[in-house]
Amino acid sequence: MATSPRVSPDEQTSLVADLNLTTRKEQATLGEIIQARLPLALPPHTDNAFLYAAGITVFANVYVAVEEVWRAMLRQESTGFRYSKMFMQLYTSNLFRSGKLALDMRSLQAKLDADQTTVLESLKKQSLKYQDAVVERIREKPHRLFAYAWAMYLALLDEREQIVQQFRSAGPDFWGVASLDNINCLSMWTFEPTEEVEDIPAALRSNFARATPMLTQEEKDDVITEGRVVFELCAELVQFLDEKVPAVMALLESDKQKALESNGNQESVLALVWLQISSLLSPVWRVIVGILASIGLLDRPRQVEKESHTD
Repeated sequence: MATSPRVSPDEQTSLVADLNLTTRKEQATLGEIIQARLPLALPPHTDNAFLYAAGITVFANVYVAVEEVWRAMLRQESTGFRYSKMFMQLYTSNLFRSGKLALDMRSLQAKLDADQTTVLESLKKQSLKYQDAVVERIREKPHRLFAYAWAMYLALLDEREQIVQQFRSAGPDFWGVASLDNINCLSMWTFEPTEEVEDIPAALRSNFARATPMLTQEEKDDVITEGRVVFELCAELVQFLDEKVPAVMALLESDKQKALESNGNQESVLALVWLQISSLLSPVWRVIVGILASIGLLDRPRQVEKESHTD
């Protein structure tokens, strides 16, 4: 299998270096808040993958938005020939994550209970606004796709091996599988090599460098500015999760409590009705018992019992 093409120092563009330098603060802030929350989604703080599922449910919106616009640009939809050629050069096979994220979510939901799945559906609907915002920003200025390609596939996923190692340390029971080799809900972190390319992120880095010279200087400046926007967006997604997950869970628990109270009230009402009916029927029942006794029907079982003992 051939290895991915490498870019020589002379071919390297300064855009990646400028992005790293300009967004250093935003990258550090995002890294800190993710690292502070990642352990909370793993044992011993929790015994199932619900919080991890909540995270990728929300972040998936960004990947879906970027890849939707990227595919459209490859088809020259709403873009000129220069953009189509530029993004064809940037495109890297087996890079897109939205399909893998969908598979991971189906696998995770099969292991979660109905209440947790309900929360995930609520988070997905509430976070669609982020997907729409990303699509709008890239369509407004298509060259901004470079910022998202760099941040969402290179800067973040460069740490994927360490992140996956933390996930695997949770053990097979946490992921609902028989062994660590069978974890089927972390595929978004893996890149299958192709016949042409073995290291997908490295191939993207090379393609990024080769496509960058097609940008004007004004576009490069805007890409650098958008790089900060991307990391700020990711930090906002984390804040969204901080606020919405507990809120939705609390609402769900409140609804369950109301249902329990409602059932309890219904049972109390039924019991009260039954007592009232019993009190009304009590005199009638005493009359019926008296009539049965007077004609000897109530004594018959006792007589039969005596006869059986005699035999």
